[in-house]
Amino acid sequence: GSQYCVEPPASAEWTTLTVPFADLKLGGWSRDENDRLDIDQIGSIIIGTHGTAKVGGTGTIWAADIEFVP
Repeated sequence: GSQYCVEPPASAEWTTLTVPFADLKLGGWSRDENDRLDIDQIGSIIIGTHGTAKVGGTGTIWAADIEFVP
């Protein structure tokens, strides 16, 4: 499957992030046979980071109350 992503601003504080499906972009490492996000074909959602930190250190990603809103 294809992988779509969004690059939200970094924050050291707990924040609420709303990501409209229209803001998701095809990852540069991924391919899509029709070049569009097909909502009915979504099989999983992954929350994480991509790439390598410029400055070493540790961190945590917390995700709560994830929901899809029409």
